[in-house]
Amino acid sequence: MDTELLRTFLEINRTRHFGRAASNLYLTQSAVSARMRLLEQAIGTPLLTRSRNDIQLTPAGRKLLPHAEAIIERWSQAQQEVALHEEEKAGLHFGARLTIAEMIFPAWTRHLWVQRPELALNIEVVSDMMMPTRLREKTLDVAVTYDPPPDTDFKNVSLGELQLALMSTEPAQTAERAMGANYVYLEWGNWFNVSHAKHFPDVVPGGLRTSSLHLVLELLNKNDGACYLPQDVMRRIRADNLELHVVADAPILEHTAYAVYPVDSPQRGLIEEVLYELDQQEILAESKKHAL
Repeated sequence: MDTELLRTFLEINRTRHFGRAASNLYLTQSAVSARMRLLEQAIGTPLLTRSRNDIQLTPAGRKLLPHAEAIIERWSQAQQEVALHEEEKAGLHFGARLTIAEMIFPAWTRHLWVQRPELALNIEVVSDMMMPTRLREKTLDVAVTYDPPPDTDFKNVSLGELQLALMSTEPAQTAERAMGANYVYLEWGNWFNVSHAKHFPDVVPGGLRTSSLHLVLELLNKNDGACYLPQDVMRRIRADNLELHVVADAPILEHTAYAVYPVDSPQRGLIEEVLYELDQQEILAESKKHAL
């Protein structure tokens, strides 16, 4: 199937207007309509309901949408990788959930940017659920996660222990008070969800749930609240006028982070070389001490 048909479908879904989609794609409106007819013929069912100024996806169109997005994303990645190969420039594709990406990747990227200028880096936020699939499909070279897949197809390299403490903007708080209306639930992975539920079975987070560490720190810089954060967070991320206090009666939650890559990866030699180099230069140690 022509990927341009899927791009047209996605643009119509985004704009909900044939004319605007045509303009954004530098096509005539008749060309956009023709592409949609071809796509619907290929799929074998209508994908849109067409009425003036009200274009909606049919149930079939809604089912196709995530597949179309995935196909276009993978095709773009394939084009980039082929282009890199033609230029004979090695590349590594790293992925992690947002909290890890914000903590670990800055130190890695700074080192590799300076010491490995010949290396093309791709840093991406990826959900833990998608990591095994992306690693198997070789659309991701290295995943960094607190929940490595229990699969012998993958090599897991320990990056160190994450220690999370309940911290509050107010001093001398109890865990019960800190976990009130202004408690922020920061997503650290499935291990954290399980541990949190074990220690606080009666707490139902309702204020804010997010996967962004920087968003939490920005919020706590302007408002009172509490959140489970790395114990040395203030040493790593400077926030003006932000002072956090450890809630003494709340447990410390600990877990190990791992770099994961396929044992049959065609990039395995480069991956292990880069991880070894980061370790030798104490960049992994920096991640363990400051980013974890």
